[in-house]
Amino acid sequence: MNAIASSPIRKYQHPALQGLSEKALTALFNAGGVRMLKAQEWLFRAGEAATTGFLIFEGNVSCYRQQEPEQVALQLMAGDYVPASLLQLEGSYTYDCKANQALTVLQLDTTALSQMDEASQLILHKNLMPTFNRLFAQLSRNTPSKGAAVAADAEAVVAALMARQEPYLNAASLKTLLANLPKLPPYSTRITSLMNDPNANTRTIVEIARQDPSLTASVLSTVNSAWFGLTHKIKDFQHAVMMLGFNQMQQLLINTGVQSTMPNTPEFRQLQAHSMMISVLCSEISLTLKAGSAQMLSTLGILHDIGKSVVLLLRRQNQKQDFLMSLLDADIVGMMLLREWQIPENISEALQYQSWPELVPPDSIPQLHRENIAVLHLAHCSFERLRNMQAPAPNPNRVRPWLAKLGCRDQTLDEFLLKRLLPSIKSRSATLPLALQDLMRKAQQHAPAAPVPTIEL
Repeated sequence: MNAIASSPIRKYQHPALQGLSEKALTALFNAGGVRMLKAQEWLFRAGEAATTGFLIFEGNVSCYRQQEPEQVALQLMAGDYVPASLLQLEGSYTYDCKANQALTVLQLDTTALSQMDEASQLILHKNLMPTFNRLFAQLSRNTPSKGAAVAADAEAVVAALMARQEPYLNAASLKTLLANLPKLPPYSTRITSLMNDPNANTRTIVEIARQDPSLTASVLSTVNSAWFGLTHKIKDFQHAVMMLGFNQMQQLLINTGVQSTMPNTPEFRQLQAHSMMISVLCSEISLTLKAGSAQMLSTLGILHDIGKSVVLLLRRQNQKQDFLMSLLDADIVGMMLLREWQIPENISEALQYQSWPELVPPDSIPQLHRENIAVLHLAHCSFERLRNMQAPAPNPNRVRPWLAKLGCRDQTLDEFLLKRLLPSIKSRSATLPLALQDLMRKAQQHAPAAPVPTIEL
């Protein structure tokens, strides 16, 4: 029979509880209780109602899939978290979980969690997510096939990822903070709306920009900076538009608008420089693979890290609450801000899915955003690889399913980069950012000696 411990709260230590107030800890312990099991006792069985997660204080457990009772799907030990959201479907556990030795756990009652104050929910969420991500990776490695078990795992992960939004979307104080942040200039909103206008062209951009002389001066300053490294100075805005083209000028205008909302500090400039690089790669991948809209994906690339900028800004503005602000999930915060700015849904809503490719297969992403997230993920993987071609080749499984989803038969990231993407954009490289040109040149210098076979679409 399971016993409920009555020891003082301070006796129990766990990474997930760091940063929680005494009041929050007391509420958690009172709601769920500390549970003690003997070796070989079941923590829970498949089919039971999944209303409780568990923090392991002492001992370790093994989780077994209901479909494969002899195979250990997860092995967890002291300091780990047994997440109900990852191990259940439709409200019931799909796994059996057994104590391998004497076990002490804290039951995390889902109702009690939902009733915690906003700050405590955010702290606990942030503390638990690294373990959640690691456990999903472990589940994937221990899955021998792509059958029903994998689909069930992915579905459970999706449910858990969606559930993590609730503390944010229901947090009135966070909504107020975002509402009080600087707004995008009107021209940025207008430029962003052009991504859904098939008739938009460079003339449209010129007409919008001419309404704001300071904007044209800022763009010309960027075009003539070391960012592009042009040999001849561009003095006329229309000349700059014609030289760079619609997509790149749209990138610059939206980026200029975003910069106007954030402090001009090294950390913010670094985030914006990264976003510009990803934006260019998104556009080029779109053109190379004929996937999605290049101008829309360029905009997604510019805005994809806005959440990180917001978290930095909130930490600066709320220094007494710096620890709490540092716990915010940048993807969800970015989505909420773009909603506040009334950015079109195919951009704003996509931000919540940008980290999913590391956790779930492509078909787990909603259809509306699947192709765009595939391109964004591939842009990040490409950027990382271009920065260090001398490192061992990355795991093909990280990109192969996403390449396939975009209709590309290349089997590795290097194959895609060296035989498809880099040759495709070579003709346009003169107007690309100088940093990207340097990456391309170095990547080709350090390319594998053996030729990679070209596989056509």
